Amino acid sequence: MSKLEYWNDKWEIEELVRNAGFKSWTILRPTWVMENLAQPAAQFMFPELKKEQIYTVLNAETHLDMVAAEDVGAFGRAALEDPIGFNGKNIDLAGYSITMNEVAFHLSHFLGKKIKSVSLLPSEALSQGLHPSVVNSQAYRNKVGFQVDIEKLKQYGIPLTKFESWARKNISNIDVE
Repeated sequence: MSKLEYWNDKWEIEELVRNAGFKSWTILRPTWVMENLAQPAAQFMFPELKKEQIYTVLNAETHLDMVAAEDVGAFGRAALEDPIGFNGKNIDLAGYSITMNEVAFHLSHFLGKKIKSVSLLPSEALSQGLHPSVVNSQAYRNKVGFQVDIEKLKQYGIPLTKFESWARKNISNIDVE
């Protein structure tokens, strides 16, 4: 599936929800989920993390909007508990925007090991064994990104997780040698 097909399919599904005649609806659009750095997802997303390296196609200056899975659940619960207040909302979800060098810095701090972020060209990433969908997704982030208004999300009164807090809480699920 190409990137364009993915986004077109996603849009069509959202349009089906918006136009289905539901009494109320809310579309949550989580950005990059922090749990991608923990097991078991990291085995697929960042196989070199075990060796204290994060191979990525993201440029060093690219900020990645991230959200904790817990935060997605909190928004889902809030939408179910207050269907009127959330009715007709399309909500992009992120709690934090961070570079992969910053991710490596925080993981190093909590793990007590030197984690290094390595930016690769797409062809290099593929030759290192990164999955094509991961490579394509990260290359897309370099060009477009998510552009979530994290400050605006605060209007919902739902606490958003900062990456450092997530890392501290989930460090036992981050596998390094």
